[in-house]
Amino acid sequence: MMPDPRRPRRTPADAGAWADRLERWLAVYRARVDALVDEAPDAFRRAVRMARQPKVIEAALAIALVIVGGRVVRWALKPESRAWFKTVTGEESLVEGVKGVGALAMLQLTQPRLQLAPDAPIDHLSVSPYGVNTFLQLEPDEEVVKRSFERMRAAGIGWARQQFPWEDIEIHARGDFEDRRNDPARPAWDKYDRIVHWSDVYDVQLLVRLDNPPDWAYADVAAEGEARMGPPSDLADYANFVKAVAGRYCGRVRYYQIWNEPNIYPEWGERKPDPAGYAKLLNTAAAAARSVCNDVVVVSAALSPTTEQSDRNVSDLDFLRDLYELEDVDAAAYPNGYFEEGFDVLGAQGFGLWTGPTDRRASADRTNFSRVLLLRDIMVRHGDEATPIWLTEFGWDSPPEAAEDGTPFPATYGRVTEALRAEYTRDAYERLQDEWPFVGVACLWFLRRPDREWHSRPEGWFRLLEPDWTELPAYAAVKEIGRRSPRLMRGRHAVIDPALFYSGPWRDPSETDLGLATRHGSTSAELNFSFRGTGWRLVLDPYSRGTAPQDDEVDEVDGKQGRARHAWPAVAHAQGATTAPPPAPLLTARAIVDRATLVPSIAPSPPATTTRATTSTLATTVTLATTSTAATTATLAITSTAAVTPTRSAPTPTLPVTATVAADLAPSASLSATVPLTGPITLFVFRDSVTRTVTIAPGEAEYGEDDLPFGDHSVILRVDAGELPLDEVRITAPDPPDPLRPLKLGLLRWALYLAGAVAAVLAFRRFRRRTIARAAAA
Repeated sequence: MMPDPRRPRRTPADAGAWADRLERWLAVYRARVDALVDEAPDAFRRAVRMARQPKVIEAALAIALVIVGGRVVRWALKPESRAWFKTVTGEESLVEGVKGVGALAMLQLTQPRLQLAPDAPIDHLSVSPYGVNTFLQLEPDEEVVKRSFERMRAAGIGWARQQFPWEDIEIHARGDFEDRRNDPARPAWDKYDRIVHWSDVYDVQLLVRLDNPPDWAYADVAAEGEARMGPPSDLADYANFVKAVAGRYCGRVRYYQIWNEPNIYPEWGERKPDPAGYAKLLNTAAAAARSVCNDVVVVSAALSPTTEQSDRNVSDLDFLRDLYELEDVDAAAYPNGYFEEGFDVLGAQGFGLWTGPTDRRASADRTNFSRVLLLRDIMVRHGDEATPIWLTEFGWDSPPEAAEDGTPFPATYGRVTEALRAEYTRDAYERLQDEWPFVGVACLWFLRRPDREWHSRPEGWFRLLEPDWTELPAYAAVKEIGRRSPRLMRGRHAVIDPALFYSGPWRDPSETDLGLATRHGSTSAELNFSFRGTGWRLVLDPYSRGTAPQDDEVDEVDGKQGRARHAWPAVAHAQGATTAPPPAPLLTARAIVDRATLVPSIAPSPPATTTRATTSTLATTVTLATTSTAATTATLAITSTAAVTPTRSAPTPTLPVTATVAADLAPSASLSATVPLTGPITLFVFRDSVTRTVTIAPGEAEYGEDDLPFGDHSVILRVDAGELPLDEVRITAPDPPDPLRPLKLGLLRWALYLAGAVAAVLAFRRFRRRTIARAAAA
C-alpha cells in the first residue's frame, strides 16, 4: 500500500515524547490512588455518620420502596399477571385478586394440608360428568318434556336431576296414588312415567330426588308452620313411598337422592337441623329402596354450603363431621358406621357465588367452588375415601342490576354477566376433570323453568334456557364441551367408562343382571382411548389371571364391607359368569370374596390336535348380605369336567360350570358360567406415534407405561392372541401444581438479590478493615 502523502510521518523522536507523557500521567494516577487509599477510612467514617441521620435513612427507604413498588405494579398490570391472579383466586378485580393471593398464602401457612386421596379406588365415577337440574313435573305438555330431553341430548348432557315430590305422588293418604285434585281423577304416576320414558328414549340418566312430604304425613300440620318440608312424623311412611318409587322404576331408574339440604331451613322444617335424625331417615329410606331393587344407588342429601350456626342453619362442614362421628346404633347391622351404611355417593353443592371456579381458597369461613375439597377432606379423615362425590347443584347467577321497574335487583347468590357465566361453567367442568378425580356427575342449576315467574327472584337467573327456549351462552358452553370426545383423566376407570371405545369380539358380563364390571376381549378385539397424564395401565381381572386377592387384600371392594365395587356376587365374578341369577329378592347386590383359588388340571403334553379331558375346580368362600341385611357365610365348591380341543386359533379353552346356591340362603338356584384357562396374552399397542408388540405372561396382573411427558396422549391396542380380561384402566398424573409457585419463585429471586447486596456490603466492610489495618501497620 502506498503511504498517504497528506499524513505527516512519525519519527523516533515523536514516539519517545509520547512515552514520556504516558509515564508522567501514570505517575500522577498512582499518586492520586495512593491518596484515596490513605483517606478511605476517614471518608468511609464520614459517609457512615451521614447515613445514620434519620432523614437520610428515610429517604433511602422511600427510594427503595418506590423502586420495588414500581416494579411490582408494572408486573401486576401485565395481562399475563392479571390472568394469573384470576387463575389463583377466581377474582375479576385486580385489587381483590391481590388480596386473595395474600389470603391463600396465609391459608397455606396456617391450615393443615387437605387429605383428598385422589388415587383411591372409587366407584360410580365412570359416567358422563355433565348434568342439569330439571323441573319437568311442572310441565303439563308431554311435548315439552320430550323437547327438554332432546335439548339435553343435543348438548351432550347425560344426567337430569329431577325431583319426584312425595306430596305430588302419594297425595291424599297413605297408599293412595291417585290424583283427585282436579277432574277427572287420574293416576299420580302418569307425569313421572312419561319423564322416565323420555329419559330412556334420549339416553339421559335420572337422579331422582325424593322429599317434600304431603300434609297427611304430619301428626300436627300446624306445628310444621309454613315450611312443611321437614321429615314426616313416622319414617315408615317415607320408607313406603321410597319403596313404591324404587319398585315401580326398578331397572329403569337406578339413582336416588334421599332428601335435600337437611342442614338448613326450610328443608328440615321448623326444627333445628339434626345429623342423627337425618342419618336415621337415610338408613330407613336406603333399606326400603334396596329391598325392592338390588341395583339401587343411594345418593345422600347435598348439604347447603353455609357458615352460619343457629337453630335453623348449621354449617355443612360441621353437619357432615357430626354425621361421620355418630355412634353406631348397632355395630353388627352397620359395620361401616351408621351414616356410611346408608349411602353409596355423597351429594354436595358447588355454587361459586362471588368468585370463579379457579378460586383455590378453601377454608371453613368461605363459601366458594373449592369448598367441596373441605367435604372430601372430612370424608378421607374418617376413612371414607372410597366413596365418590357428586355435585347435585352448582353454577353461577346472572341477575340484572335493576328490575323492570328500575329498582335495584338483589344479588343474593352473586352476579356475573352471561358471557362470564358461560366461561365459568366451562372452566368448572375442566377443573373437575383435571384436578378432582373423586367427583363424578356435576349437575348445573338449572336447565329451564316453564315460565318467567322465577325471573322475579335471584335464583331464577341460573337457567340455561329461557322459557321460550332461547339458548343462553352457558348452554352453548356446555354444548361445546359436552360434545367433545371424552378422555380419561387421573384415577381408576371402570370398563364401562364412556371414554373407552371398544370394537371387535368383546365379551361383556356387565350386560347381565350380575352387573359384573369386566370385559374380555378375544383375538382381534380392539380398545382405544385418549387420556391426559403421565402414564396408563391396564388392570386385568385378578380371578381370570389366577391372582385373586386373599383375605384382607381384597381390592374388588370399594373399602366398605358389604359394598362390592363390582356388584353381585363375587363368586360369579370369579368364574366369568355369563348367565344371570334368579330374580330378586334372592340376594342383594353385595358380596365380599374372602378366598378364591382356581386349580386347573390338564393332562400332560398331549398333541395339539387331540381332544383331552380337562378338569377345573374353584373353591370360594363368600360373605353375602341377604335381603334382611344379616351377613351370611357360605362355601361354594364348583367342579367341571369337559372335553376340550385346543387349537392354534383357540389356545385358551373354557369350561362350562354349574353352581348351586346353598338352600339355607334362598331357594336353590343355578347359574352357568365359563372358567377361562388363562395363558399368555399378546397385544399390539399403538401409543401416540410409538408401536410395539407385548406379551403378558400368565399371572401378570397389569400392563402399561409410566413416566410419559405430562399432556394428552392416545392409545390403541389390539388383542393378537389369548383373551384380555380387562378389569379397569388407571391413569397417573402429578398433583396439581402449587398455585402460588410463581409468587414464591419471584420472592426467591428478590431474596437472592437481597442476599447479593448483603454479600457486597459485607465484602466492602472486610476490604475496609484490611485497608485500615495496612495503613496502621505502615
